[in-house]
Amino acid sequence: MSQRRLQIALIVLVIPWSAVGKSKTDLVFERCHLSGSLGIGRFEAECTTFQMPENPREPEGKTIDLFVARVPVLARDPEPSPLVFIAGGPGQASTHGFVDIASAFQSVLRDRSILLIDQRGPEHVDLLEAVYKH
Repeated sequence: MSQRRLQIALIVLVIPWSAVGKSKTDLVFERCHLSGSLGIGRFEAECTTFQMPENPREPEGKTIDLFVARVPVLARDPEPSPLVFIAGGPGQASTHGFVDIASAFQSVLRDRSILLIDQRGPEHVDLLEAVYKH
């Protein structure tokens, strides 16, 4: 997948529309190894972080980093768009969840790459601090 297509996928899936024109992030991926949620399993990928506004209504305010991993496609002539995997549980990392069930995605990897986005809270990204009033 081209760098430009990956950036567009992140913009469409992650960045609020109000911040699209203000992001100047260039994604630089490096080889990495992902592990499963219990430290079991290992998967080779390419990883980076993606910076975006914490509050979409304040695009010039505080920013947060999201951890992004790309699992490369096996085909020489792959499909142009990746499968995007985002974990659904609170605090669950997409990267760990993917490794836990990676065997289910082997047929997908034949034709397209897989993009894993760890939403705010898991191990690789900024933690959300919440204040509760009683």
